[in-house]
Amino acid sequence: MIEPKDITKRRFSRLLKAYGANPSRWPECERASAEQFLARHDMSSDLAPEQHIDHWLETNKPGHVPASDSFLDRLLAISKTPQGARIAAPPAFGKIGPGILLHTLSPVAFPARAAVLAIALAAGLWVGTASYGVDVNNAMDLSPWLMGYDLAFYKDTSP
Repeated sequence: MIEPKDITKRRFSRLLKAYGANPSRWPECERASAEQFLARHDMSSDLAPEQHIDHWLETNKPGHVPASDSFLDRLLAISKTPQGARIAAPPAFGKIGPGILLHTLSPVAFPARAAVLAIALAAGLWVGTASYGVDVNNAMDLSPWLMGYDLAFYKDTSP
């Protein structure tokens, strides 16, 4: 037997939103306390919308929809396809084999890989030239920002 817990209005509202207004859907460990809470308090304003949603869900259950003949024919055609007629998957990333050079230099893959290389090269040049001429010994001190501008608190006051 699960002992009922005290329930708050906030928790009851969350139960309604998560599980609906039907007490049989509420978690068993909170069902008794939620029903006691409902008996003690007037929650009709919170309960009504959830009852409406529950009613709508119950009346609008999807029925069995049979598959169309054309769909079933396409499924059967897939199973009848000979094994050799299927398209071979491209080699896995990083797989080393005799066709890896041809796959890397293929007309489809080459432009994308060249673009990635060009972007990486441009980003490296930009980062490298952005720091040209900056004296690392004369860097900006960010400690006031980190310490909240109260540096007097952190100063050593010992003689």
